[in-house]
Amino acid sequence: MYEKYRIEALDEKSAELIAECWRYPEPYEMYNADRNRYRKYREDSEEKKHYFQVTADGILVGYFHVEKEDRFVNLNFKMKPELCGQGKGKQFLNAIEKYIHRYQKGMTIVGDVLPFDERALTLLKHMGYAQCGYAELKNYPAIRYMKKV
Repeated sequence: MYEKYRIEALDEKSAELIAECWRYPEPYEMYNADRNRYRKYREDSEEKKHYFQVTADGILVGYFHVEKEDRFVNLNFKMKPELCGQGKGKQFLNAIEKYIHRYQKGMTIVGDVLPFDERALTLLKHMGYAQCGYAELKNYPAIRYMKKV
């Protein structure tokens, strides 16, 4: 496992790598990024300031998107497809939480997960997130989780 993660603004090289190379297998293929997302990141400076990359030993291992709304931080995160299901999620999410806490103390993290995504549901439960309702994610019903950091 990685000793330390580094978090910084998502750069164009990483955004292009995610859009072009990261492919999640079924049933997770809906998480695949596309060229439109990459273009949106490049062209929309307001949107891109909410995206961060997570690296370890100089290698891109994931990214996340955060947006502050009132006293909540909406979080959406993705780990590199080859690393999913290998028990690295806790350390990855912990690094993201610490980053959010550093800049948004006392906030509550909120995230939505599709019901079939057992890996994410298990991770969030193990990390102390509580189910707090339902939402819509990519036009599908999703389960909403939250945790105060």
